Amino acid sequence: MGNCAKNSDSKKTQSIDDQLAKETIVKENQLKLLLLGSGDSGKSTILRQIQISHVHDFTDQERREFQQPIYLTILEGIQAIINAADLLNIPLNQELQPHIEKVMEATDLSPDLYQDFQQLWNDDSIQQIIGRANEFQLHDSTQYYFGNLDRLFADDYLPTNEDILRARIRTTGIIELSFEIEGTKFLLFDVGGQRNERKKWIHCFSSVNAIIFCVSLSEYDQTLFEDNQKKRMEESLMLFSEICNSRWFQKTTMILFFNKKDLFQKKIQNKDLKVVFDDYEGGRDYENATKFIADKFKSLNETHSEIFSYFTCATDSSNFSQVFVQVKNTILSEIAKQM
Repeated sequence: MGNCAKNSDSKKTQSIDDQLAKETIVKENQLKLLLLGSGDSGKSTILRQIQISHVHDFTDQERREFQQPIYLTILEGIQAIINAADLLNIPLNQELQPHIEKVMEATDLSPDLYQDFQQLWNDDSIQQIIGRANEFQLHDSTQYYFGNLDRLFADDYLPTNEDILRARIRTTGIIELSFEIEGTKFLLFDVGGQRNERKKWIHCFSSVNAIIFCVSLSEYDQTLFEDNQKKRMEESLMLFSEICNSRWFQKTTMILFFNKKDLFQKKIQNKDLKVVFDDYEGGRDYENATKFIADKFKSLNETHSEIFSYFTCATDSSNFSQVFVQVKNTILSEIAKQM
């Protein structure tokens, strides 16, 4: 009985010590996070989601600034679909030719393209191409935006939070975002546009408390923009191995965000993960497939005692807020262990 009491007291003391350590970290410093991942893994969406949830909602002026990127995504999307017709050997309806010519000559979105978009999008041959979107480069948000054309072309259109979260804007340079969750302050870094120069700058972030590495689950069967012979997930695995085992991050908490789980859940029902991984035997089952992918990434770890992983949908505010509270607790717990 006495030993039980001593053990209980010891556990309480350790718990108090851990809590004090965490509180000291929170009071004295911001937790520094580095956001990494291959192209189109959802990093920019995560940044915007954090701003909406933990900094401030977008003003009307800020929302207007997203109109052009949204319109450009729509235009580039339909142009990519039309260009893919030859690649996929899908003949386009000849009646579409006037609309095709008009859209392919456009360099920006104008209101008079609305009818052309409608005619193209509703055509069976175009939908057939969209059904094979994994075989060419089509942004995830294209179908969402085309499903909302009426609203997006309205004279008084102002982008909603979901429109903004889905907008595609390539990150260039370093973006910093300060925010707070439940009294804990964070400073998040996102570095973009310097993929080939990574080895020259990565050491500059060796003092971060954690790295959040983003992986797009839904792109397991899609190829890189730069190399149509290489699958995007293969690139993600290679990049994660490089970061995870880097000498600069041996004491850094390593977190995996397996993003776009909603899109993956739909895709896995129709396309087996075996198209990418010969050793996968789990069939078209979401739980089997996600566990297999997570294990693939974690198996690359040669440095850390544990790799933490979360399955996310960065466009879902409720899901993402819950996940980030868990991330905060994980980071504080790992820091306390090192003290």
